[in-house]
Amino acid sequence: MQQEFDNQISKILDLSLIQHLLYPLIILMSRYADIKLNVQDYRQDQFSQFIEVLEQSFKQEHRLQFYAKNIGVSTRKLSEICQAKSGKTAKKIITDRIITESKRLMKYTTLPLKDIANQLGFKDIAYFCRHFKKATGYTPSEYKQI
Repeated sequence: MQQEFDNQISKILDLSLIQHLLYPLIILMSRYADIKLNVQDYRQDQFSQFIEVLEQSFKQEHRLQFYAKNIGVSTRKLSEICQAKSGKTAKKIITDRIITESKRLMKYTTLPLKDIANQLGFKDIAYFCRHFKKATGYTPSEYKQI
């Protein structure tokens, strides 16, 4: 056995054999990685589309169904994509965007609360106040004083 181990020809043959066995494995791994990247890129595209539509429509539309329909996916699929890409559900992203805009309007404008609620698509100021308090823990009046 020692003679065989010392034989340079057998070492070359072993190396050659290993290379030939590893080559198909590397090809399969490469194909699998390409498939995974394509799926992730597709999800990233859908997430980007969602954010685009959200930025254009969050003042008028608060319903998850509207955004899912615009992107061409189910509401469940949209939430899965958002969860994978941002760690938040689609509904949470929509709510966060509305709340961020309402905070901005309260801090940097002198608009009355009723006008802010109307600009953000809330027909009822009481509903806007409940929505704001649920998301932030503060009423709009309390937030303005902070």
